[in-house]
Amino acid sequence: MSHSAAASGRSFGTAVSAATLRMRSHGYGAVLGQCSSITPEWSMKWDRLCPKPGRYDFGEADRIADFARSQGRRLRGHTLLWHL
Repeated sequence: MSHSAAASGRSFGTAVSAATLRMRSHGYGAVLGQCSSITPEWSMKWDRLCPKPGRYDFGEADRIADFARSQGRRLRGHTLLWHL
């Protein structure tokens, strides 16, 4: 899919969780084989980045960003403020 999208100047991607990447679950191969872009499912949403006032946790977000970088994939963040 990513090759077809690239032919028209677009990228093709999917949302992934840190667990999918960590456990290399069934979607892992499809991400590597078909996607040029990765969007974190929940890891870059505010309640994950700041679970309590003044306490920040970028662990999952960093793992997904590191994976995208190491695999030459684009990273797309979205909806930082979802349920406030």
